[in-house]
Amino acid sequence: MRREEVAQLSGVSVTWYTWLEQGREMSLSAQAHARLATALRLGRAERAYLFELAAKWDPDQPISETDHVPSSLLACVDLLPSPGGISCGP
Repeated sequence: MRREEVAQLSGVSVTWYTWLEQGREMSLSAQAHARLATALRLGRAERAYLFELAAKWDPDQPISETDHVPSSLLACVDLLPSPGGISCGP
């Protein structure tokens, strides 16, 4: 696909898309990334990688119950003196 086509399908300007290709520092919303992933017809793994690189949460990815960590478990982890409960100091 040409740059102009991707930009149009993503709902962004050609200049904006060109800057994205060039790796310029930009603040992009998760929705803009989602539109880009759709325009590029990215597969599930490719889409996940895009959002991982962008450090954004995919708005089209539902939060599953396994993604939620119970607060009681987090409290237990906070009580550990070091990772894995192993003392690393003298």
